[in-house]
Amino acid sequence: MRRRRGRFNRVDRVGALMRDEVERVITFELSSPLARHVQVTDTKLAADMGHLRIRYVMRPAELVEEVPATPTEQSVERAQQMLDHASGYVARVLTNVLQLRKTPKVVFSFDKDYEQLRRVQQVLAAESRTARNEEDADGAA
Repeated sequence: MRRRRGRFNRVDRVGALMRDEVERVITFELSSPLARHVQVTDTKLAADMGHLRIRYVMRPAELVEEVPATPTEQSVERAQQMLDHASGYVARVLTNVLQLRKTPKVVFSFDKDYEQLRRVQQVLAAESRTARNEEDADGAA
């Protein structure tokens, strides 16, 4: 007899729980000030639940010295080193909180696609403001 697959399977549900827990751990449990500026954009959990790939970006922080307004290679590299160092801790927390049978291997990687999308949105917003300012100037004249 064939099993009907629902809209989401167990791997999808556990992956969503892992994403929420990883965001909580990074934001509230890691001691590095840089960790507060990491935003998880995507998680991919392997079918055997043995590997978890986490993609992230750096939140812009204009008023914080550790993270510039737009992430530089140096700040991304420092964040990557911090996350690589914390990956074992994150994996243990996931195993304990979600009561998993085996500890997943956690790998962090910077999400370049999301960062490019954010830059394009910034350029479009600046162009839109410029166009509105030009229309206002033409209307006033």
